[in-house]
Amino acid sequence: MLPRQNLSELNINEGGLPTSRTHPSAGTIAEFESKFGIDLPDGLKCLLNTINGGHPEFDCVGGADGQYAVNRFYHLTPEDHGSESLWYAATHWRPILGDKALVFAGNGGGDSIFFRFSRHASINQAWLYAVPCGI
Repeated sequence: MLPRQNLSELNINEGGLPTSRTHPSAGTIAEFESKFGIDLPDGLKCLLNTINGGHPEFDCVGGADGQYAVNRFYHLTPEDHGSESLWYAATHWRPILGDKALVFAGNGGGDSIFFRFSRHASINQAWLYAVPCGI
């Protein structure tokens, strides 16, 4: 298990400026959960209510040579369903990962970081979907 980190230490930003996106309302979260048939993990709800998307200045997930570092957290708002939103991620990735997974972040190499949901909320896990590349 990775150690918990103070989110303010990550200096989440958009283009070098602090994020200005408001946190999602309880209604927006409920609408999202209902549409996709999932219960967002408490940790993701905390993240959304604290930063609601953006680029961390500092790596926030460990791993050899930063291979698991988050480059972008996705956001959840009622009006923005663009490519960096959870609405888009859930719709786009569902056919690939199945209906019990949710992409919530990406790294700088095009890989996606997602939750795999379990019937038992205590064992939800985060996974990395690595984009295959040929050289």
